[in-house]
Amino acid sequence: MRRLRRVRIALVAGCPFPWARGTPARILGMAQALHDAGHDVHVIAYPLGEVDRRLPFRVHRSRGLPYYRRTAPGADPLRLVGLLPMLAATVARVTRQHDIHVIHAHHYEGLLAAWPAKRLSGVPVIYDAHTTLAGELPYYRHGVPRGLTARVGRALDRRLPNLADHTIATSQYIAAELLSDGMAEGRITVIGNGIEDAFVAATSVAPSAPQRREGTGERIVYAGNLAGYQGIETLLEAFARIAGERPAARLQLVTESAFEPHAALAQRLGIMERIDLETPPPPHELGTRLGTADILVNPRAECPGYPLKLLNYMAAGRAIVSFRASARDLTHGSDAWLVGEPTAEALAQGLDTVLAQPDLAGRLGAAARRRVVEELTWSRVAVRLESVYAGLIKAEAGRTSPVKTSTSAPLRVTGGE
Repeated sequence: MRRLRRVRIALVAGCPFPWARGTPARILGMAQALHDAGHDVHVIAYPLGEVDRRLPFRVHRSRGLPYYRRTAPGADPLRLVGLLPMLAATVARVTRQHDIHVIHAHHYEGLLAAWPAKRLSGVPVIYDAHTTLAGELPYYRHGVPRGLTARVGRALDRRLPNLADHTIATSQYIAAELLSDGMAEGRITVIGNGIEDAFVAATSVAPSAPQRREGTGERIVYAGNLAGYQGIETLLEAFARIAGERPAARLQLVTESAFEPHAALAQRLGIMERIDLETPPPPHELGTRLGTADILVNPRAECPGYPLKLLNYMAAGRAIVSFRASARDLTHGSDAWLVGEPTAEALAQGLDTVLAQPDLAGRLGAAARRRVVEELTWSRVAVRLESVYAGLIKAEAGRTSPVKTSTSAPLRVTGGE
């Protein structure tokens, strides 16, 4: 396989970084894998996240605002007005000082921060489309009708990706949406999320049955944040139906989010005493924690991209029950049990179906695990990223005269793994 060597890459994180949720985790996985492949990786981020965490690649942080510490998902006007211009200035400075070959910008905030550097330096920019704003904005509470936010998101989805030279979509669904908006097929590549090779290795022996704790019954486990778009209220309502039929069943929420916004609903449903709240363990232990589940559940009604939690679920080798529209790259009855109608009743029926058939649960978990090992580790994703980078760098070199020079090792494509 031909590999691109020693590319200087700027990954722009328009989000807290590093941080334990989807977008920051995708950036971290990419950065680590590209660094391990021998590239010179620079992550450019807001002054938010686990800022003291030691990482093997360079992290450049923009200036911040006094007392601004918001890390919750969703667009924030203060961040867009106050922090985004400073992030853009940092991207331009790092691109110039480190002679960056390609800028890989994540989410629209990252793209907007990268665009001035593209205009000033001519360095090609990739937009990494984790989701669509038409699908995401309506789930945040902006004080305006959901229909209006969906239309605004759709308008932005049509225009903003054109600021980049190329787009990487995390799913076929996002790619289809962008193509329907007029993007040329040659300007988009589908590269989904990956999972750390070390995480997969740490859960290398997937148990054939759930590793239940002594004295416990069937466990339905959710791991992730409790933001509104995750469908937590739907999950609680579905579990209330399961709890009525299965007296020993419990719902385990592995999360750093506060449960208080959902506590009143859990009390009304009579399930508060059947819910276990647990802080996420270190990443290398998460697979073991997930291995205690009879079912790993994804109650998110819709996701244009690929929820990172699904990869963690798949690596754990446990059966997954999810709404179909938020697990578009999984196959019903093969590596997951997918529910079509996004309601609590339908989710409860799906959960009950899998709980009632341990053999089915075992087959689903084994198939999901097998697919992660064979296709979805970050080291495999890095190879596909290199192919995109090589094409952009070659195209840029053809447009530039004289050819850009550098004191670093030249770019070249060589043979070997």
